[in-house]
Amino acid sequence: MHIIWLTPEFPSNKDNTKGVYIFRTVAELSKYYQITIVSLYPAAPPIFEMLRYPKDWMRIYNDWKKNYTEIDNPNSQYSALKIIYLRYFRLPRSYFHNIEGWFAYFQLKKQLPQLVKKDSILHANWIFPAGTLASIISKKFKIPFLISLMGSDINRLVEGTVFWKSAKKLLLNANKVTAVTNELFEACTKKNINIKPDNKIQIDNIYESEIFKIFDKNEIRNEISINRSEKIIFFAGGLVPVKNVDVLICAFENICKKLTHIKLIIAGSGSEEGLLKRLVQTKNLNDKIKFVGNLNTGNLVKYYNAADVFCLPSKNEGLPNVIVESFFCGTPVVASRVGGIPTIVQNELNGFLAEPNSVDDLTLKLEKSILINWNREEIRNSISHLMPEKVLIKYKILYESIIGI
Repeated sequence: MHIIWLTPEFPSNKDNTKGVYIFRTVAELSKYYQITIVSLYPAAPPIFEMLRYPKDWMRIYNDWKKNYTEIDNPNSQYSALKIIYLRYFRLPRSYFHNIEGWFAYFQLKKQLPQLVKKDSILHANWIFPAGTLASIISKKFKIPFLISLMGSDINRLVEGTVFWKSAKKLLLNANKVTAVTNELFEACTKKNINIKPDNKIQIDNIYESEIFKIFDKNEIRNEISINRSEKIIFFAGGLVPVKNVDVLICAFENICKKLTHIKLIIAGSGSEEGLLKRLVQTKNLNDKIKFVGNLNTGNLVKYYNAADVFCLPSKNEGLPNVIVESFFCGTPVVASRVGGIPTIVQNELNGFLAEPNSVDDLTLKLEKSILINWNREEIRNSISHLMPEKVLIKYKILYESIIGI
């Protein structure tokens, strides 16, 4: 069996954290199936983000340019896999996201006769652009395709729009549709996207549980220069509106009024980076909040272990990888009660759920979490169902159901 995996996120020599969970998934599956990864890299800077944040347009452009270039030679840990880093031209996603897969198809077209085999299955992560591309190839070569819903692709759909119509058609025509949580299937139903019941399969990603693991907190803190006596709240993710980092900063300001030896560490980059740094400055929290930029996997593990609590206050999510990674490192999580987060965050067992967009509730839950003496091994064991060997069984059933074994 040959799996052609289409994804807009996959690690490269420029960014080894982007889509690392997808890398781990295909790396495990490649032990049993022949897999080719097509990693989609569009050649269009984020024009609308640059216009939305005029004070930060140069930084936003440079971030895009840095991550887009020099991706043709992946480092050694990816070289064992067959990877096509596909560069293609696209128009602004705000208007053309649903047809972006066509631009990718025209760039990939010449390679397809050699790439597609009789026993090939197309596996697309996200509806756009990968799902569109999978549908096009499926029709041209008469091979099955499936789409994996990841969260943002469904959560951002607005019923009645051209994007909604395109997504509805793609999901109806797909041979199978998977989702990281059943809540995403429920979200589809609420938006009048009715997927055939037999075509729906809940299936998890495969995470790097042997890399994201528990280390001695004091030793790690010494290594990355964090005072042992300080309480540390950690955030990692895109600095974009949906992540609600401004809400976290406001909640942290409230906590600082009660606790003195506490700091907030923010990892990541994005369109709101400049805005958030100015917010921190306005609130006179420069000595309490530290921006550390994008972290590679090794440093992410260190910060998870050094933290007393990880916080993700997003407006919407699927099943965030950062929460799973934090749990594997034995660190409790305070996160919004959205998407699939309530399926793994359990109050007082491994963290707390907070109401989205509520500064007061986030403040309360963070304060509670900081005061608890958590059992780190119990936190890690709370997601034992996400261990690779258990998830692999689901993938085997998925692929065999498509080809009719």
